[in-house]
Amino acid sequence: MSARTVSAAWLICAAVAVLPAAPRPAARRPFDRTVLGASLFRAAWAYRHDRAWLESQLDYLSLHGFDAIRAFGVVGDPSRPDYWDGREIDWKWEDYDSVVAGLTDLAYDEYGIRVQWTIFAGGRFPAAADRAGVVDRFIRMSRGREQKILAFEIANEHLQNGFDGPEGLEQVRRFARTVRAATSVPVAASAHRPELCPLYAAGDVDFATVHFDREAPHARWSPLLEPWQSARRKGHLSSCDLPEVASNNEPSGPGASVKSTSDPLSIVMAAVNTYLAGIPIYMFHSGPGVRDDPAHDQGLRPSGLEELPGADALFAGLAEMRRYLPGDVFEWTPMPANEPGFPFDVEGPVAVMLGARRGAAFIVALSGIESEVTLVARRSASVRALDPLTGKAFDQQTLRRGERWPLHAVAAVVLASTPASATVQ
Repeated sequence: MSARTVSAAWLICAAVAVLPAAPRPAARRPFDRTVLGASLFRAAWAYRHDRAWLESQLDYLSLHGFDAIRAFGVVGDPSRPDYWDGREIDWKWEDYDSVVAGLTDLAYDEYGIRVQWTIFAGGRFPAAADRAGVVDRFIRMSRGREQKILAFEIANEHLQNGFDGPEGLEQVRRFARTVRAATSVPVAASAHRPELCPLYAAGDVDFATVHFDREAPHARWSPLLEPWQSARRKGHLSSCDLPEVASNNEPSGPGASVKSTSDPLSIVMAAVNTYLAGIPIYMFHSGPGVRDDPAHDQGLRPSGLEELPGADALFAGLAEMRRYLPGDVFEWTPMPANEPGFPFDVEGPVAVMLGARRGAAFIVALSGIESEVTLVARRSASVRALDPLTGKAFDQQTLRRGERWPLHAVAAVVLASTPASATVQ
């Protein structure tokens, strides 16, 4: 889909026992740069059974600016039929430890990609009594490999992974504490739910893994709005204060369950707005990242990421985004259009207006332009206009306070002020 067929615009501008109380590890800063990751849930299965496919996917991701994958440690039940038949990852494999270690080494040593290990992702497999042993195996694997592991997440969605009820939640807490005390690798509990709030308050985890709502009101732009609502402690995530650090762990993507999108521009914008909201991790989520499924009703779960519709534009756009966004942008101060520091008044219909600032530098994203809009400068700035999918500059303006800049029939645009170019990677 052409950038000029999508109603959106971006602006980037700058000027099971309850644990006894015990001293917990000191707060630590888990991530110092933005992370672009991708779901590759069956990676451990592929390391054992289809190494060629795995290496082709890691190579494709690395070439397009990705530096992480999210892989499952245990999924599927070999004793009964389920969606993972033929792709099970079984902790009882005789070579399980070497598979987990080997995947971690291969991804990082050959492709510069770290693994976010989601340890438990199946139903009630393995049994509760066996889970502590699985956790211990991941701790042992991590020793000497800390730099190769992005994070440990105890469970994918704990209520669906056999960690329901008070006992299950306490087990998640115990495992999170155990891993956090035994390794320097950042630790998360599971996809955010209100039940996890006590873990956050107690400092049992380093960050929150969030599955933002894919069917929120104003659904086309919800991938942009949801992280901002979280950052500003509003909306359905306001049941408690999340940790200072979070990840956008399963955003809408091609072939994703519940709500799917294949529009390259929408996905690139969702990633940028995640970072602007102060969230350092965007995990691209797709059908082939879950598993290959020829029976998928929309044909969006092919074997490889490169087979997705619009893959060339999508992955090239994400790669360019890594080049023009500052790597520390998630540490800037988020700002909506109604804050005094916002650099423009915007005249015309725009669905979402969001930004972030650091000192005199600021980054702003306008999304969902329905017709011509005009920018009115609130301060002087020299601004370059970039295509967000290609990163190419197509215009430059030097604006004084009060000057107007009409955007004619622009579906998507990135505007970067000249001082920001020094910080752009």
